[in-house]
Amino acid sequence: MMNPCVVCGKWTSAFNYGANFCNACKIFYRRAMKTENFPSECLKEGNCSKCRFCRYQLCLNAGLSPPARKSTNSGFLSLIKNLEILDNQRKEKVLSYSQLPHLNFNFWAEATYQTTLEFISSLEVYKLLNDTEQMVLVWQSVRKYNTLCFAMRAYTDQRDMVEFPKGVNPLPPELNLYFQNFPCVLYKIRSNVVTKLREISITNDEFLLLSAILICDPVPSMFTESGQSHVDWYQKLYSSTLFQYCQTHYPENGPSRFSDLLSVIGVVIQTIEINRLRLTFYGCKIWFWFSIPVWYAAVWFCTGYFLSEPNEATTRFIKDDVKNIFELEPDAYIYLGPYLYETTTDGNVKVHILPFIGLAIISATIVSSIIFIVLFATLCYIRISDLVIASIISARIRSLQRQLFYALVVQTLVPLILMHIPAAIMFAFVFLNIDLGVYSAIVSMTIALYPAVDPIPTMVIVNNYRRTILTYLGLRKTKTSEEGQKRF
Repeated sequence: MMNPCVVCGKWTSAFNYGANFCNACKIFYRRAMKTENFPSECLKEGNCSKCRFCRYQLCLNAGLSPPARKSTNSGFLSLIKNLEILDNQRKEKVLSYSQLPHLNFNFWAEATYQTTLEFISSLEVYKLLNDTEQMVLVWQSVRKYNTLCFAMRAYTDQRDMVEFPKGVNPLPPELNLYFQNFPCVLYKIRSNVVTKLREISITNDEFLLLSAILICDPVPSMFTESGQSHVDWYQKLYSSTLFQYCQTHYPENGPSRFSDLLSVIGVVIQTIEINRLRLTFYGCKIWFWFSIPVWYAAVWFCTGYFLSEPNEATTRFIKDDVKNIFELEPDAYIYLGPYLYETTTDGNVKVHILPFIGLAIISATIVSSIIFIVLFATLCYIRISDLVIASIISARIRSLQRQLFYALVVQTLVPLILMHIPAAIMFAFVFLNIDLGVYSAIVSMTIALYPAVDPIPTMVIVNNYRRTILTYLGLRKTKTSEEGQKRF
């Protein structure tokens, strides 16, 4: 989302120091804060808006206070302090529950949901949303936020795994029952985020800002334009504050520290998804999913072998064409194929039932395959599109994600265009008793083209692949070669 810079007025998507500062003005302001011999008046004795003094005054007028020149951390201390107050209230509420007797998983699941709801509803971004958007924000954030909070509590208490107070297992009973013979799986689910927090030695201030960023990371398609703009603004505010915090406390490796902290969000989401995906694909269920292609292959084999096997009527129908084209007698070849409609000597049309049923079954597998491809491709498109839009990573990585995303979309269309649709059209003509003649060979050619065409979208859409291919073919000069030509 592009907005005018509050200092120079140029349109920018950058968000620095809690406002729409372009990167050029951000660099100027940072240098101005560190410069000791800074101009104390305008060089042209007025508001020229061009000299360093006037430009710095524009920064101050935009909301940055003069003390920021002396202390770079004063801008985010108040924000962290507010988050700390809310988090302490949440912790006190949880500890008050631990005094009650007979606590179990169901109790703590409800209690942590209530405390998380109170925390999220106390944030300013929550108050700016309508009722529906507030419900969506809570619904999409509660599991992620709780997972991070549990892991932070375990990390602070120097434990390897997350748990509710008094050692109650935080995983649902059905999940524990399902993996009772696989304790290593349960251990990984409960220790994954804790291990990451210990690896980067996260501080409480970093945890507070990271949790706020995690909450302000919902799926954009479920918000109005106004609601999404509010969430985006606060996500940029918390991200910018975290980056400033890293720059202040880790001057030598601030950006890398910021990247390490954001990677925690990926581990949190991965842990949540692993819980859900393991229930879907683990154990015997994985064999069900892998058996789907096998079932399709079995249907094709049985249909072709038993319902479209050679018979006298089909042999009479094809023998003259095969002899004229391939010069083969019927006893010199074997075939499989449905012959639906036979014209008898008296001019009537006889329908062969078994081949008709066989072709109907094969057509159903093709149509179902098309439906599944379109359905799941659409769901993937919506999901991945929302993830790319909501991502807080760099513009370069975001661009690469979009390129891979578009390549995936095109690669989904390739088998539809080259295999499914031509086959469906050919079978439709067979049902209609329309002879395509030599044109039926087009299906064989498009299917043969598929393996060669399938990788092309990735090579064309992804910039790095495309540039490498063009350079290899001599159609694009690299910067190194151009510089070498200039030197000589």
